[in-house]
Amino acid sequence: MHTIKHREFAELYETLNLLLNDSERASAIIKAINYDDNSSLPFYSKEIADITALNENDILSIYNIVRDAFDRDKVTTQLLREGDSLFPFYDGDEPLKLLYASGRIELLNKRRITFVGQSVPTLQGKGDAALAINGAIKKGAVIMAPLDTGLGAFALSWALKNKGEVIGILSTSLNKCPSEGLLNLQKEIYDKGLLLSQFSPAIKKEKWHVVPRNKVIVGLSSSVFLAEEKDGGPSWPIFDGAQRKGKKVMLSEALTLNHTLAWPTERVNNGALVFRKESDINMLLSNRAGVRRKRVDSTPSLFQNLLSELENTQE
Repeated sequence: MHTIKHREFAELYETLNLLLNDSERASAIIKAINYDDNSSLPFYSKEIADITALNENDILSIYNIVRDAFDRDKVTTQLLREGDSLFPFYDGDEPLKLLYASGRIELLNKRRITFVGQSVPTLQGKGDAALAINGAIKKGAVIMAPLDTGLGAFALSWALKNKGEVIGILSTSLNKCPSEGLLNLQKEIYDKGLLLSQFSPAIKKEKWHVVPRNKVIVGLSSSVFLAEEKDGGPSWPIFDGAQRKGKKVMLSEALTLNHTLAWPTERVNNGALVFRKESDINMLLSNRAGVRRKRVDSTPSLFQNLLSELENTQE
């Protein structure tokens, strides 16, 4: 692992996390031992054992596992520590002391719109997302999405295809891939955009990691766009989490017109914005509150052209 700084801190923090399964306690212990940012864990192992009542040899054994995992990692990585100038604004409920980043770190300084949607998006959902992404790119916004199969992967791919700037957020460490089908996309983001993960190279891939990953996405998002999702679907925790925090959220009008769904209309009644045409994405980027309008027009011809393009690119 090629890093700029914080390697020793990361190995200490991740070792304590594995031993205690409690990030807040791990942080408290690091504070208690007066960690100086220059020494590795063995320098503090006895003190840590005294504080935690853990066996010192067990602590060193886990530390060796963590250190070896970092050594084996060949992905060029920057470690962003809470409090760093590079550490992005974060207001999530999931503790976030470290971010593992690979790629264009400067993208964290830009306005980010997170795109989410169901794992098997329809042509309508893709079309709405594509129009919104096109508008966001024109305004210089960064397209952020979970690196998952479905709408997340589509949003990242479409943005890259249209010369947009992207951030993909993983539910694995940076040196792993959520699924084989995402390998090429992950590599392209690695080359052209930014990959982020809260998981170190020492953490095993687990399906349930999407839950804390999604909480971190909420904390990192400037705003959220939901292209399509069923009532109770897995995209709603990100959307609802952002809305609860007072962030601007937007969903496609097609969702509100689907009378088999209740959740979209409930969110609109609570202040969610509605997307009808490309320029509506400006409401997510404006500092002013959005105004919900009655539907007065049919699907624009631009959307029909986009649907045709999407149909031609379907595999």
